[in-house]
Amino acid sequence: MDAIKIKTISAFTSFKWQKDQRYHRTYELPPKTTLFGFIGSALGLKEEEIYHRWQWVDNSEPLFNRINVAVLIDDIEGRIKETWTTIKNVPAHKRIVSTPIVREQLFRARYFIYVRAESNSLLNYIKNKVETPIFPLSLGRDDELVRVKSVNIVSLTDPKSPIMLYGILLPFNIAKVDSKTVLEGTLKPHLTQKLPHRFEIIDKTREPKDVEEFTFLTGYKIIIEEPIKDAYYDPEDGRNVVFL
Repeated sequence: MDAIKIKTISAFTSFKWQKDQRYHRTYELPPKTTLFGFIGSALGLKEEEIYHRWQWVDNSEPLFNRINVAVLIDDIEGRIKETWTTIKNVPAHKRIVSTPIVREQLFRARYFIYVRAESNSLLNYIKNKVETPIFPLSLGRDDELVRVKSVNIVSLTDPKSPIMLYGILLPFNIAKVDSKTVLEGTLKPHLTQKLPHRFEIIDKTREPKDVEEFTFLTGYKIIIEEPIKDAYYDPEDGRNVVFL
């Protein structure tokens, strides 16, 4: 199967946990909706076109229905914590309130982003737009720009059994998989959280939809004996990829 493979690097980036307020923790991988925003920026699409209706060629299906995405960590060189203070005037209390905010950030994070599409024409169109994007490309916040190191179309094959996974975002809870073996790696546990597959745009406001469990597998390598839906093997880097 042919897919686009995009290699990115960011000076600083962060993917804020959904409900954090004063202490902004970061995921180590971009969530699925962030990846769609990345591709949408390259194509110059509005969020309504990503999730509701995109007129391209003779089809009005949204981008969300036309492509699938996957992501692997190549490397993360470091982590920092950034601190600043927000100042807000509260007229009801006749005073000014200052609130300290701490934000975690990843330093020089490098990712492999994969895209597969409903047709070769769309695949090539996306590749060309990632090479010459319409909007600035970012992962995380709008001001956290990324540099695209390379964009290529690669041939993915069926995964080698048993399937080894690491440094990957998975569209399921890895703890619920019975036949798995933990291999070498750090003792840092994996992170599983409920996140949306997509957004519904209502009056320019995002509403999370199709919320399911995702696993950020970043601490160690795991071997899974049973088949995994939408899993492929990238012979270029010798790693397995799972589309979300």
